[in-house]
Amino acid sequence: MKRYTCLVLFIGLFLLGACANQTETDSETSTTQTSEAALLKTRVFEVALEDGNRQTQTVIYKNNEIQKLVLKNTLTVTDAIRQSIAEIGLAETKKQIQESMDQDESYRQLSGISGLSYEMDLTENQEFFVTFTLERAELDVAALTASSIFSGSEIDDITILTAEQYIERLKNRGIEEVSPPKEDNPIKNLP
Repeated sequence: MKRYTCLVLFIGLFLLGACANQTETDSETSTTQTSEAALLKTRVFEVALEDGNRQTQTVIYKNNEIQKLVLKNTLTVTDAIRQSIAEIGLAETKKQIQESMDQDESYRQLSGISGLSYEMDLTENQEFFVTFTLERAELDVAALTASSIFSGSEIDDITILTAEQYIERLKNRGIEEVSPPKEDNPIKNLP
């Protein structure tokens, strides 16, 4: 009986020790992730576009190297879109706009570019957005600059310029920094 009790006690202590080690490991991992996230910096700029629309550029960087660039374009809701929402509803209108974008040659060029993703959103408040997310590490710059949407945009500079140089260039062009950011924080999407 003593032997059985000692064995149960030994197994209990072993399991308790293993759980304590796991907790320490989880704590270290959490601290490392928090420290790494603290190194990420975000700057947000609002750009007036030629056609009266606007773009919000969110520059996410670490150690002066751009990690991600999020370009959120706020577009004009046309009368045709308003009429469509009134006739068939918001969800169906969004579906039709997305199908139209999927068939558009300019957007089809973008679908195969690594490091680039985009999404369209039309809100209940009849706000229309197209958001492009560029992951610098995976970005196929040659394909991006060959696309009709990004051709001549100098957006490929995110792979050449430091974060400070890119931000300085935005400011030199009269682009205003927004503080605090108006948009959801895209840092949550980083691994």
